[in-house]
Amino acid sequence: MNNSPPCPQITYEVSTEAIYDLLNEAIKKPILFINDSNFKTALKSQGGIAKLEGVWECSERTIKKNYMTLNTLKKHSRNLFGDRFEDGWNIINELRINAKDTIDNELIKEKKPTKRTKTGLQIIIKEKEDALEKQKIVNFILLQALSEAMQTIKTVSDTPNKELREERAQKGLEKLRAIVSLNQPPYNKVETKVKVVSIIGNDTHE
Repeated sequence: MNNSPPCPQITYEVSTEAIYDLLNEAIKKPILFINDSNFKTALKSQGGIAKLEGVWECSERTIKKNYMTLNTLKKHSRNLFGDRFEDGWNIINELRINAKDTIDNELIKEKKPTKRTKTGLQIIIKEKEDALEKQKIVNFILLQALSEAMQTIKTVSDTPNKELREERAQKGLEKLRAIVSLNQPPYNKVETKVKVVSIIGNDTHE
């Protein structure tokens, strides 16, 4: 991504279209902008993208933008994009935020440790060990829930009274949900739409 002095013939309309195109390019291909300090600084504020000026080579085409005030950018973005969006300026500002977040995420990926260095390898090993330890905790809690479920099934199956069976089944489910809730998200909920019914069919005990 190369910056150079802006072209003085560029109109406000062209500059407005340019910032729209640049923001979309940054969202699609953030890696092209991670070393563009002027562009990254401009993304930090609404006024920043208005004042941004330069020339960029993007997707086999050249994008040029001149300096403009924030009010001018708002005015022309509403005029240019009003037929495509409810509010042309709002979409520009949303693109600015998304572009900033996308580039920030790309920078984080670039800085992540790799196996190429001893320190990076140690960090990766530590991350794996932490993940394994968390998984062990999840498994332990789920085993507790499974054990409780087996006990509930036995208790309910030994209960001759229908109402008492349903009551014990309901309490068993509540206890299982309480145990599972000890896990970290997303392993802390059991979603089911199945209605609780007696696991014993009609019998002669009642």
